Amino acid sequence: MKINIFALSLVLALSVMAHSGPSFAEEASPDNDKPTETQAPQQQDSFLQSLQKKYSLTDAQMKTLEASKLPDAELVKVAELAKDSGKTIDEILKMRLEEKMGWGKIAKELNVKPGVLGQAVASMHSHRDHDRDNLHDKDKDDRRERREERQERKERRESREDAKNHEGHEK
Repeated sequence: MKINIFALSLVLALSVMAHSGPSFAEEASPDNDKPTETQAPQQQDSFLQSLQKKYSLTDAQMKTLEASKLPDAELVKVAELAKDSGKTIDEILKMRLEEKMGWGKIAKELNVKPGVLGQAVASMHSHRDHDRDNLHDKDKDDRRERREERQERKERRESREDAKNHEGHEK
């Protein structure tokens, strides 16, 4: 009879766990470490702005790149190939997406050294890291300023209290 009670308890516990929300596996999944929806667009906007500025891309070219749904690193490659070869963004995207050509083959066909693509991607990553470091430094500066302001308020408060205590002793 003990085995049946144990089995029944186990089934009951599993049933409760199954109906009580996300499982442990879901809670611990790496997907939950992804940026929230409010963070990701800001980071993406910053990247796209950097890309547009670095390659002097028009708004129309940026819309074309965004519509391609390519990852960031591949967007950099498209922009770099267009710049180095004199081809349009559309022509590069056609080679990649419609003709299914690899990046090395595209570069070779356009007489661009494939190593340039890796350098371009690395350069954009270093810009992104630099931007992130600047934001981190700004946050540190803001915290330092708030700490200094609290210290100043504390010193003024202590000074007022000392003045009151001093007046009380004079009377």
